[in-house]
Amino acid sequence: MSRLFTVALTCLAVLLPAAASAQITLEISGESQGGTFSFGGPDGAPLVLAPVPGYMPTAPEQLLKLPRVESDLQLLPEQKEELQAKLQKLRDEFRAKRDEIAKEITPELSERDREKLNGELADLERELREEIKEAIDDVLLPFQKQRLEQIVAQSKLNNNGSGALVSEEFAKLLKLTEEQKKELEKKQQEMQKKLQDEIRDLRRKRQRELVEAVLTKEQLAKLKELIGDDLAPEEKRERD
Repeated sequence: MSRLFTVALTCLAVLLPAAASAQITLEISGESQGGTFSFGGPDGAPLVLAPVPGYMPTAPEQLLKLPRVESDLQLLPEQKEELQAKLQKLRDEFRAKRDEIAKEITPELSERDREKLNGELADLERELREEIKEAIDDVLLPFQKQRLEQIVAQSKLNNNGSGALVSEEFAKLLKLTEEQKKELEKKQQEMQKKLQDEIRDLRRKRQRELVEAVLTKEQLAKLKELIGDDLAPEEKRERD
């Protein structure tokens, strides 16, 4: 009777995006390699983002906002206050410079001028990342800086699994060979495929249990009559 659960899943797929969008209010954000910088809306209000289960930020300034990271680093109240002041000053300066550049981006701009201004914005973000790192290094003690670097590495592995190991950063530090990187990528793809299959099967099982717990035997029989026998599963095509 597995096909009736596919019907239920289709309904969930329609409903879930609407529910998810209701949890997210996104004003302005800047994506950057190694983390996400969030600068809030035009009034400086912080972003409200629906939490992603199991996800941890990888940007040091975002990690430092987490209570468990503060506790692990043994941050003192005066350190937190100094960090907050330094980072807020950098964000305010960045926002002012960004807005000045943004004013110059108009529909009448040539493609060349537009690319130039976009390049200036990218340089501005790189400069901000460097200044944030300097601010954090200036406040933290040596053992705290070392521990924060470890937590950043943990976050990257937590979010990307073995895929993080083939990045230039980890591959260089671990001195991975090309063969090892290829093997890791292959194993990662195999694991992802297996997980997708397991999640799909578990979802169908849970939906079957849900439907059987609510519908009567007569209703289940009627539903079986409506959908008929299960369609044969799609044959897997062998890859070259």
